[in-house]
Amino acid sequence: MNKTSKEILSYFITVMKETLEKMIKEERQAYLEENAHTKANGYYLRNLNTPIGKIEGLRVARTRDGGFSSELLPYRKSYMPGFDQLMKRGIVSKEVIYVILGIRKDGRREILAYDIGGEGESANMWKKLLREIKERGVEEVELMVGDGLVGLKEAIAEVYPKSKYQHCVLHAVKNTLTKVKVRDRSEIAKDLKEIYKARNKVEAINKLKMLRVKWCKKYPKIVKWWEEKADELLAFMEFPEEIRSMIYTTNSIERLFKEVKRRLKVMEVLQGEESAEKVLYVILRELNERLMSRKLKNFEAAMERYYENKHSSVLNVNVYEETQFT
Repeated sequence: MNKTSKEILSYFITVMKETLEKMIKEERQAYLEENAHTKANGYYLRNLNTPIGKIEGLRVARTRDGGFSSELLPYRKSYMPGFDQLMKRGIVSKEVIYVILGIRKDGRREILAYDIGGEGESANMWKKLLREIKERGVEEVELMVGDGLVGLKEAIAEVYPKSKYQHCVLHAVKNTLTKVKVRDRSEIAKDLKEIYKARNKVEAINKLKMLRVKWCKKYPKIVKWWEEKADELLAFMEFPEEIRSMIYTTNSIERLFKEVKRRLKVMEVLQGEESAEKVLYVILRELNERLMSRKLKNFEAAMERYYENKHSSVLNVNVYEETQFT
C-alpha cells in the first residue's frame, strides 16, 4: 500500500472513531434521561477491528451504575461486522423526520411531537402526530403554518377542523420567482411583498388585484395561483400586526431543522432506526428546553388582545341571534 493510500485509510479510520464516540455519547445521554438514578462516569478505552482497519483507543462512554451498554458495539467481541454492510456495500437509507413546533399563548415555543418515517411525506403520518398532540391536551390550534407539504392540509382539516391554515408566504414567493424570467424577478418580488406586508386583508386583496392587472398577460398561471391560494396565504392577517412576521412563515421550524442537521452531520450515518430515534430524542429535548426558556417579544400581549376581540365578537353574535328569536 503506497503512502497516499495509507493516509486515506488512516483518515477514514479517524473519522469512524470520532463518529462512533459521538454516537455512543448520545446513546448514553438517552440512557441517562431514562435512568435518573445514575450519572455519567467518563469513559473506558478499547480497541475495535473493522473491515477497513483497527480502531485503537476508542473512548466508550459509561455510567456509574454500569447498566449502560452501546448498541452500536459488538458485545464482548473485538470485531465490528456492522461496518461491512454500512461502509463497504453502501446499504444506507434516508429517513424523513416529522416535527410539529407550536407557540403557546404566552409566546414560548415548544416541540409538541416528532417521528421518523419512510421516504416521502404522508398524510397518515401527519394525522397520527396531530391526533397524538390532541390526545395529550392540545384541544385548539388557532393557526397551522406549513409550506405545502403533501397531506398536511388534509390532515389538519380532519383532526383540527376549526384551525386556520397558513401557507408559508416566503416559500410561496420563492417558488414563484423560480417560474419568472430573471429580468422580472426583482419587480415581481416587490409586488408580492406589497401583498403580504399590507396593513390588513382588504388592502392585501387590492394589491392582489393590482398584481392581476400588471402581470396576468405575461404570467397568467402565477397570478391565478396566488388568487386561488389567497385565503391560506393571508390567513395570518386575522392576527395582531406585531406578531404577523412570526406566523406567516415556517422559518422557526427551518431554523430548528438546521440545528438538528448540524448536530447529526458529525455522525454521518446512524446504525438503524432505533439508534436514530435515541439520538434525535436527545437533540430535540435539548433544543426544546432552550425554546421553552424564552418568550417571543410582544406575543403574549398580542394574543390576549386577539382573544378578547374574538370573545367579544362571539358574544355579539349570540346576542344578535337571541334578539332575532325574541
